[in-house]
Amino acid sequence: MLKMPGTPLSSASRTLFHGRIHHIELSASGQALLRRCRNRVHAIESELTAGLSAPEERAVRRWLVGVATADTAET
Repeated sequence: MLKMPGTPLSSASRTLFHGRIHHIELSASGQALLRRCRNRVHAIESELTAGLSAPEERAVRRWLVGVATADTAET
């Protein structure tokens, strides 16, 4: 069970058919927290992309994906 101080945010259980597969569900408080986080992310994204054209926004998103997925190992 994942916990933050005071309230569990999710629960996990194993499936009956396959012992290594875990099913994870958010608790009501976890779902509420996820909603608040998503709303905040959307608000911040709107602020950051204000004034960008659709092609400019796509370019920025591609750059960010590239940064996030880049191999950081030095050769």
